[in-house]
Amino acid sequence: MKTRKEQLEIELAFENGKTIEYFGALGRKEKWTEKTTSDFNWHMFDYRIKEEPKRVPFDVSDGLNLLGQKFKLIESQVFYSLCTDVDEKGVYFGENYFKYDELMEEYEKWNDLLKVWEECSKVA
Repeated sequence: MKTRKEQLEIELAFENGKTIEYFGALGRKEKWTEKTTSDFNWHMFDYRIKEEPKRVPFDVSDGLNLLGQKFKLIESQVFYSLCTDVDEKGVYFGENYFKYDELMEEYEKWNDLLKVWEECSKVA
């Protein structure tokens, strides 16, 4: 059972447009479900603010998928580089080496399917 302070934080978050999830307190095996109405029944349900997806840098597990991909500096409009090699800490654009966290901060990756430049990171 949440304290009244915790309940108010969740209710205020709902009013401010945050996504709220609820879980049945009846002992059945249920899953967290998105709340769509403004009423709260604290005796029957538990509520929480849904966590926002977090973006994190690519890592070595993404390396093979980055080979041959196009990357560009965020500010650049025309110039891009191809990923020519990868290792456990970063990628190579020809002779230039960049760590995965540098890619996230400074570069965008071309999404060939959607035909758009997008963030150079992944959802954790």
